[in-house]
Amino acid sequence: MRTFLPIRPYLRYKQAKTLIRNLLYICTITCLALSSCQLESKSNIESDVNKSTVTLNSFSSQGFRASQEEGLLKIEYRIRNELKEIEIDLVENPINRFVLSSTTQIHYFKEIGQLDKVVGCAWLDDIDDALIEQSKSNGVIQNVTVGAELDLESILDCRPDVVLYDPRESSLVQRLESLGIICIPFLEYAEKDALSRVSWLHLIGLLTGKPKTSLMRYGEISNNYMNQRLLPNEEDNSRDKVILMSYYNGIWSASGPKSLMAELVNDAGGEYVLDGDATASVDLDVEELLTLISKIDFLGVIQYGEINEQIIAKWDDRISVEILDSISIFSVDTKNDDYFGQGILQPDIMLADLKAILKQDSSFHYTYFKPLKGDIKMN
Repeated sequence: MRTFLPIRPYLRYKQAKTLIRNLLYICTITCLALSSCQLESKSNIESDVNKSTVTLNSFSSQGFRASQEEGLLKIEYRIRNELKEIEIDLVENPINRFVLSSTTQIHYFKEIGQLDKVVGCAWLDDIDDALIEQSKSNGVIQNVTVGAELDLESILDCRPDVVLYDPRESSLVQRLESLGIICIPFLEYAEKDALSRVSWLHLIGLLTGKPKTSLMRYGEISNNYMNQRLLPNEEDNSRDKVILMSYYNGIWSASGPKSLMAELVNDAGGEYVLDGDATASVDLDVEELLTLISKIDFLGVIQYGEINEQIIAKWDDRISVEILDSISIFSVDTKNDDYFGQGILQPDIMLADLKAILKQDSSFHYTYFKPLKGDIKMN
């Protein structure tokens, strides 16, 4: 961090104006850093006028660090214990064309106003977003998948400067790198808490030349989240017991007890009832599910499409409408609400939804989590 001399009487107006602006910027960065520390987040962001560094490493055996100083971007990352380094001279080789391997990644660009730099994205037809749809219709963004796979020819047709890839599906990386295309892993999915996932905005900010924009946007989201998380639990000190479930191909799954969803429930003032240390979803048989239902106040259902008690009861005849009537039910419709895309960057809105559900707030405007009609009077 720079050290500035005290302002002296003879300091010219322009120098004073620059000094004050820099001091205000540094104070802002310090406040945001303090907010991040309160979250005990594993992500670390440092920035001043000419240098920015972001460390993203809250997952075991994998780490990521990017720093930019005077136009030189350095990236170090460890995937499956293999360390790699990339250096990019952003002055000589500015990055203006990105191809993305995941629909989630595109929302990070949109969040900081850099969607125009995305020229290709996987499974583009699955994204329901007006701004992205407009870019697609105008031919700015191309789909780079054929069937269920990334397509090398489609990627090359986009003439990308950088390809962001998922290390779990990296079969094309070696080929792309041999053609001089920079490939950078994007591992937001490996983060274990909501705000650490949002913190990958900082990498996109560095790559697109907008580190200040990404820092400020992250600060807004994290402050909104923390302000809601720290609100007192009003009338009752007891915490409502909650479980989040999904059902697919005859299998019931619950969000893991150490998952992002469990964290949201707990931060909203509820108590996530599943025990253990799993971060991934946990499969349950019907007996286990019925035991859990007998203990909970709220059942959340993550489902592609609308849901109601009758649909849930049809999934298994041992789960009757009468049993479901004894608890409050809310749902996430992943077909009509962008829960897995834009939702990742709006944990503050998800938290607000959950707080309102636990308070049985009939006047609240719900965005992602919504009570079933009849459980709470909907707007």
